[in-house]
Amino acid sequence: MSIVKDQYDIKEKNTALFVACLKNSSLYEENDKIILVENENLNSHINHLISEKKFIEANELIKTAKCISTDDIISAEVTSKSLRLPFETYSKLLLISSKKNGTISDSVKQIIISNLYSSIIELEKNPTIEKNKVNLLATLLDNWVKRKISYKSGKDIFLDFSNYFGIDLPSYIFEIDDNVRKYFLKILYSACTKLDLDPQIADMYIDLHSLNYPHFTKNLLCGIELIDENLTCSIKFDFSYGIDDPATGDDVTNDIFYNNAIETFGRNKTEIFFNDIIGPLCDIDEASLGVYELNLDGGKLYMSGIDSLDDILLQKMVYNKLANEYPEYHNINGNVEILHNISLLPSDFDEEIYSKRLQESVENNDYETASKTSEFLEIHQILSTLSLQICDILRKIAKETKVVTITIPNALLNLFDLTRGEKSAKNFICEEVDRYWDKMPEME
Repeated sequence: MSIVKDQYDIKEKNTALFVACLKNSSLYEENDKIILVENENLNSHINHLISEKKFIEANELIKTAKCISTDDIISAEVTSKSLRLPFETYSKLLLISSKKNGTISDSVKQIIISNLYSSIIELEKNPTIEKNKVNLLATLLDNWVKRKISYKSGKDIFLDFSNYFGIDLPSYIFEIDDNVRKYFLKILYSACTKLDLDPQIADMYIDLHSLNYPHFTKNLLCGIELIDENLTCSIKFDFSYGIDDPATGDDVTNDIFYNNAIETFGRNKTEIFFNDIIGPLCDIDEASLGVYELNLDGGKLYMSGIDSLDDILLQKMVYNKLANEYPEYHNINGNVEILHNISLLPSDFDEEIYSKRLQESVENNDYETASKTSEFLEIHQILSTLSLQICDILRKIAKETKVVTITIPNALLNLFDLTRGEKSAKNFICEEVDRYWDKMPEME
């Protein structure tokens, strides 16, 4: 189907004006349509409208015959075009941008260029289009294609919660409840037990970073990260900004903990806890709640290999990640070493079996066994609740939309609108990104 028509829908007025300029035609509105009339037939068409007493239409036709100008329609003036795209499309653009070492705007530009050139070729073949105007468009497109691209520096980059060289990496903030703090406390308890430290040192650390402090950040930070051309979603527990120094405004929470812990537990054990446990677990006062790989396959978004819409498998994956992906510490000849990941629960843990075991222990007044069993059930409940919260976050991200903006000459934006036809700009870009994505392996 030709991209050049004799009439357009009323919502395509800009496109109709653009085509009218290319064809040296005029236009008027009738029955929710925009009708194009070639200027060589203009007088007879005006007389026809007058004979049918369609004076409004005749007046519109006369006005556009006076006003349509090549200078207004085919100009090099640059404008911005913003598109709100689904997260799957945006993720593909992030990865394409990384592979091409450019920005997201560069990637969108690269993807639509071939379509614009195809439209230029079609316009050149159309006998009703004025050749000099097509040549102006072609020159404008060539110049836009040659315009310098903003390249990123380096391949081994770490992008976190930021806009880096034009790549807008999404970040989100979610409210949390006390389960996050309880979960982190269980991690610290496990580490303290392995290193023969009093678990009360973990209590002191968590209490000082308590949610009760008015300035304490009560948020989960979720950011999309791009590492070596791989896209991940990192969820972190932010426990910074607890207590500020009135003189400097600096966060002194860790300093207060450190000094108090030395008085209570001694310098050696405090330093082991602070340097060997808190250090590896936390990155700038942020504790990880999982890194989830984002994969795109068959038009679906997968989180660490799980369909983001599969509630049961998604929660199971998150639960296992929370339960098993923290480092296990060992004190070997006075040196703290991380051998492998810990598991917060026994390998044979089963909620129903352990519930029955707890009931039997209580009935037999075996409170030592009951204490150990109830501890595991408590951890299980924390993991279950927290994994549900994180699944909600991952699903929200999968349903997110992101705005992509490109700068483009006005005339080429008109050409783009002509090229996409009746498709919305969003749907057209989504389809072209999918097509480019599918062909990308053979293009490299």
